[in-house]
Amino acid sequence: MIEEPLRTDVDGTRVTKDVLRVAERVMDTAQSCGVSIPPSSRLAQIYRIFREMWDLPTRSIRPDHPQFAFACEGVRDIFQLDFAIEQLCRPDPPAGFREKLQAAVDDPVLPQARMDDSAGRDAQCELYVAGICAKAGLSPRFAEPDIQCGFETLTYSVAVKRIKNLKRFEGRVRAAMEQAVRAGTPGAALIDLTIALNRANAPVISNESDAQYGTRTKARLSAVAYEHSKKLVEWAKGTTVRGIILLNPIFGTIGARDGQWTLRRWRVIFLPLIKIGAGSSRDFQRDFWPAMHLANGTG
Repeated sequence: MIEEPLRTDVDGTRVTKDVLRVAERVMDTAQSCGVSIPPSSRLAQIYRIFREMWDLPTRSIRPDHPQFAFACEGVRDIFQLDFAIEQLCRPDPPAGFREKLQAAVDDPVLPQARMDDSAGRDAQCELYVAGICAKAGLSPRFAEPDIQCGFETLTYSVAVKRIKNLKRFEGRVRAAMEQAVRAGTPGAALIDLTIALNRANAPVISNESDAQYGTRTKARLSAVAYEHSKKLVEWAKGTTVRGIILLNPIFGTIGARDGQWTLRRWRVIFLPLIKIGAGSSRDFQRDFWPAMHLANGTG
């Protein structure tokens, strides 16, 4: 895979009032849920970066600034957590919600700084997926394999994996499928390929429209799907696994505004890899996947 280059021929990137308010809302809501946010935590560091940028005369920093990558990653993290909190932090949140949110506070600000054990971002990914399930009306709860969703009379299991190296794709996906099978219900493996497709985790800076960049990203995901599809179909035979879904939360700064480049929230590209399963997978195709697909208007 060709990693996206980081262009440095732009004027800078700006923190907007919307970004700052979202960061404040995430901090306040997390603390109101009983989550501890130490000053050294990832969440506290991100908030400080945004405050420092807001206090600058231009409210912007150039791509060669030492905190540029931190600010870009912070936007993705803050908006993912805000979406999850908005969907899940109700009067009666799912069991395990506070514990997942507490776990998500940790990890380095840059995911490439910890490519092995990354429990904080693993928890954030599960929260984000659970938020999409909640928006789809699928009543998620945190239970084995990672998330269980109720839809009408059915229960679906979702095993969530973050893959950081495409060389480990088949092994990690097979482990997710085995997790889903052990839950004893129809299920899906949901695979986050954000880092695997961009090992350097370079922010994408481009004049492409959201639709153009989304089309290019879809082609990359489809290439991964095609490369491994035969083995995945074979592994799913005779099991309760109904589908494999690839997730790649796109973040970039696209389009200039008053000579400055603005940090923006981007639509998530949330695609089915393949729809597979023993016998009929009509329940997955008819109910679960369409509901989650429709709920993907997150940006």
